[in-house]
Amino acid sequence: MDTQTTKRYLGNWSDERNTASLYHLISELEKDERISEVYLRMEQMELKHAAHWVNLLKENGLPVPTFQPSIRNQILSWLARRFGPAYILISLQTMEQNGVKSYKLQAEAKGLSGDEAGHATVISQILGSGMHGGVAGGALAQMEGRH
Repeated sequence: MDTQTTKRYLGNWSDERNTASLYHLISELEKDERISEVYLRMEQMELKHAAHWVNLLKENGLPVPTFQPSIRNQILSWLARRFGPAYILISLQTMEQNGVKSYKLQAEAKGLSGDEAGHATVISQILGSGMHGGVAGGALAQMEGRH
């Protein structure tokens, strides 16, 4: 496997792990248990995506590094702890939208862009509704039905 593909796989893996860790954090910070559950389910999907990239790396005989949160992730985590989960939702939505664009261009990412789009939709509904668990839960159920 060439260096560019290796970097792409590692970058995808890192992005998924960073996003998963942010969903985990905001699930812990979220006061509404229904919304917290939505974030945990989104975290689990991101971890599945990360495992996809790990499998591809291993299939090509490449080591998987120990996960280290990016500087951006560390800053977003601090902001979420300081100001609450809602404060970083726009950043998470942008990360998901970027994932959609990136994955659509990668044959090895088949099916992953739909999940990312679903996450962006859920976040959009959370932001637009002032959050009612039924809205986010319904959007997540709809997104999971696409598999």
